[in-house]
Amino acid sequence: MLSVIRSNLLRVNVVTVPSILSQWLQGILLAAPKKKTSHMKKRSRMLGGSHSMKNAQPWNNLNKCPSCGHYKRAHTLCMYCVGQIRYIWKNHLLGESKQVEKPVLDEIDRRIIYPERCDTPYMRKLKDKDSYLEKRKRTLPVEETK
Repeated sequence: MLSVIRSNLLRVNVVTVPSILSQWLQGILLAAPKKKTSHMKKRSRMLGGSHSMKNAQPWNNLNKCPSCGHYKRAHTLCMYCVGQIRYIWKNHLLGESKQVEKPVLDEIDRRIIYPERCDTPYMRKLKDKDSYLEKRKRTLPVEETK
């Protein structure tokens, strides 16, 4: 009697597992997108629709920079002042390193020691970073309220 019950239970389990799997797989297959998402729908999702909070919000946490007097975000450093400090440090450190690294060599000795070291016009253009790198634009000055 026990063997009959066990065999019936096994048959029931074997029969139900494939049917459950087939239903589950059918649900996954039916959940696939049927058409390509339109450009308008993609843009509305990315930029936010009429009731979305994705739209750009105005910044209310702007303060006056104490050193240069321009706008900056609260609790952050003024990016223009940071750029000026980096520029000063860079020139100061490069000035010291250039004085130490320069060996005193005649033009002929330099050509013999470094025969292949000549700057191409392209390399000279790359070294002149001010010609192709844009500097950070200054923010607007804070209007004085009277």
